[in-house]
Amino acid sequence: MRIFLQFTALLLLLALVACEPKERAEWSPDGSRAAILADQRLFFTDRQGGLSEALAEHEEGSGGVLVDSFDWLPDSSGLVVHRVRLVPRWEDLSAFLTPTDSARVESLAARMPELLQAAVAIHGDEDRVDQLLTKLLPGESLALTNALRLSLMKDAAPVHAALADAPLALASLVSGEKADHGFLLHEIAVLRPDSGKPAEVLARGLRGVHSMRVSPRHPFVACAFETGEGSLYELVVIPLDSSPAVAVSTEVTRAFDWTPDGTSLVYMSSISKENGGLVEIERRRILDDQGKLTDPLPGSENDGELAYAVVAFAPRLAVLSSGAILFASHPASLPAAAEDLEESPRLYLLPADGSAPVAVPTEEGALPMDLGYFAPSPDGKRLAVVESGTDAVAVIDLKSGKSELVSPPHPGWKSRVMPSWRNAEEFSFVAADTDSGRIRWMLWKDGETSDLSVNWPDKITQGWMERK
Repeated sequence: MRIFLQFTALLLLLALVACEPKERAEWSPDGSRAAILADQRLFFTDRQGGLSEALAEHEEGSGGVLVDSFDWLPDSSGLVVHRVRLVPRWEDLSAFLTPTDSARVESLAARMPELLQAAVAIHGDEDRVDQLLTKLLPGESLALTNALRLSLMKDAAPVHAALADAPLALASLVSGEKADHGFLLHEIAVLRPDSGKPAEVLARGLRGVHSMRVSPRHPFVACAFETGEGSLYELVVIPLDSSPAVAVSTEVTRAFDWTPDGTSLVYMSSISKENGGLVEIERRRILDDQGKLTDPLPGSENDGELAYAVVAFAPRLAVLSSGAILFASHPASLPAAAEDLEESPRLYLLPADGSAPVAVPTEEGALPMDLGYFAPSPDGKRLAVVESGTDAVAVIDLKSGKSELVSPPHPGWKSRVMPSWRNAEEFSFVAADTDSGRIRWMLWKDGETSDLSVNWPDKITQGWMERK
């Protein structure tokens, strides 16, 4: 089964592992251990970097699972994970889907040769057949992947014939057929590794999940589901007791966070309908006075538009422990000439009382042009920033604006791991050993760094950086 998982993981790699920093090594809220995501499996490490065995790939139900992302429960007892389940038979996968999703896959499978012919006629050839299909129906990538496999299992000849004018896509298809085939679906589940119990599945389906945030006070998780419209998502709140989920908003960006009391969500909505551009920061109450999720949502007098921002990079915001909202934006007064928007982006704090945003007083040149990847300390006083175009890491005092370069950029290296705070004084990050090429997981405290990954196998940190 591991061969099957590895083959399918290769097909999923571009979809599941974005070429940007993400949460792959995150400390629990109590700082006692960290969850480590490597090779789409979960490991755990203690305070000294001692690494556990990987959690099992095979769980209850059919097939195996590959983990894509996670977020800790507030009591540190476990995590909510987004994972992909892989099963060898369509009948097993169909049993997990809603009747509507199952019928959709079967309908697409029956028309797969025609779909491929249309895709080739419109888009020509591609390195992979799934790239052709996604261009044809961008909102249904996983449904199309399953439909393609189902069509191949039933009768491969018409599928091959449909790709006669797309030799690259046909070659990728034939190469893939030499390995085991399987079917896939997305799952959101709760893992409590110390309980000895299997995962509790909260949701299953064919839509991808970009990011998740667990409420800091209540048993709910907010998830950004893919819509098929570029970088726009549907924000949905899912109870951890498997009761019905409630949609909060559509066409939002991937940037959202809970307020400290865990009852409201703050999120960026894209006015320009793209990943960034002109965005609107909004707040909406999600839970009622008893901490319950209702449909319609309860709302409050503090709901609504809070600020606007110009974001020419991956959008991100964080709600600090004080209730202030931290975000990045290009300084701009609209309308403005195009050349007036070339000023470097800055960090801003939107006070909890709803007053005007205040710029963090950083020095010119202290911040990267790409400000989409930052993590605030638990006390909201400092910020760890990683630059996606390099492997540089810095820490910033949000009151004074003073910055310290924790790890300098190394030519040709790009970090793909977000910093993570163990407590208000320490955070971890990844750094490259340019002499050996080894990728190290480091801990920073009071200007000093130490290597927590000394005894780790090299494969654990594979994919945590890119080297050109």
